[in-house]
Amino acid sequence: MKTNIHKVNYDGTPNTNGNWWVWRETCDRCQKLIYDETTQHSDFEEADVDFCAECIRYFMKKHISYKEAEMKYTKKNLNFNSDEKF
Repeated sequence: MKTNIHKVNYDGTPNTNGNWWVWRETCDRCQKLIYDETTQHSDFEEADVDFCAECIRYFMKKHISYKEAEMKYTKKNLNFNSDEKF
């Protein structure tokens, strides 16, 4: 999940007309921090779900497709059952 999305200048100072995007991104499965606001991105595109590398590897090892994981962890389905099978 991406939060605190905003534009900055190259030096990291907030600027609505800045050329760089920053945000805080956490894994939608395990809540591990993926990016903090110190990582600058040249473009911003919202994804339905965000997974860390460890969770992506977990899905691959368990033969869970990205589409299946995406359907389970979309923002509208975050109230999932605590006895999950993933």
